[in-house]
Amino acid sequence: MICAESQEEESAVMSRKIAVLPWHEGGRHLVSWWDMQKFDAGKYLIVAGNLAGMAQGIAVMAQFPLSVDNRANTNLQFVERAKECREIGLVISAAQFETAAENLRLNPGPILSIQIGQIIIDLQNLMINEMKSHLFLWVQSEKAKYYEQLELFGGVVADNFPSTEQDIRSAGNCYASSNNTACVFHCMRVLEKGLHGFADYLSVPFVVPVELQNWQNIIEPIEKEIKHQEQTLPKGTAKSDELKFLSGAAAQFRYFKEAWRNHVAHSRVTYDDIEAVRIMTHVHQFMEELAQYGLKEP
Repeated sequence: MICAESQEEESAVMSRKIAVLPWHEGGRHLVSWWDMQKFDAGKYLIVAGNLAGMAQGIAVMAQFPLSVDNRANTNLQFVERAKECREIGLVISAAQFETAAENLRLNPGPILSIQIGQIIIDLQNLMINEMKSHLFLWVQSEKAKYYEQLELFGGVVADNFPSTEQDIRSAGNCYASSNNTACVFHCMRVLEKGLHGFADYLSVPFVVPVELQNWQNIIEPIEKEIKHQEQTLPKGTAKSDELKFLSGAAAQFRYFKEAWRNHVAHSRVTYDDIEAVRIMTHVHQFMEELAQYGLKEP
């Protein structure tokens, strides 16, 4: 025969096992509808149903003190509810159930059933509030591929411009979560690293470090250097190819600056989903072109 005290101790140990919820696995990531099935809402219904049963039984004896047997049973019930709460990730509620069980066990004086009823109501409300604290952001399935991508702009961009990793990832995350203007902002930060790499490729000198220059003060000497190379490079296919790339890249940077960078940097415009993905795609392709040509961040 197993005594009530040993049952309580065993249940208390089991109650401290914490469930690994699907949205806690692997850090920051997307959780699919299918993954959410790992969280069994039926378990919550079991807890709620068991609590309702306890409350109903207590209500019958509201003004009477708990008998010895009822105290032991209520204590065991609180421990079991703690176990069930941990199974669905309600660790705060579980701790409160354990505290209620402990207080009931250590309090030798009489306890009215109505007092236990109020404790049950408080615990039910705590469970509801704790469940409300778990918030989720829905991401459209077609946007999921942009979320938390370290190499969203390709491996060559990641290799040649490693400091852009965070902004590229943030651009994708912002687009996936429909923060479209923020997506464009991060794309312009990525482009700025490309602009610095372009200036370095041409060995354009700056009295003030390039990181402290505005775009206009970088683009102008770049265009000046391209004109200089147009006049000094020896004629031939190599010169033609080089000037074609340099002139095209310089024109693109000026286009980016006038079309988007200045506007998003100075809070002049906002962007929708269509505009954001179009700009991000354009930036991706351009940065990939720069990297494939051999440009790198200084």
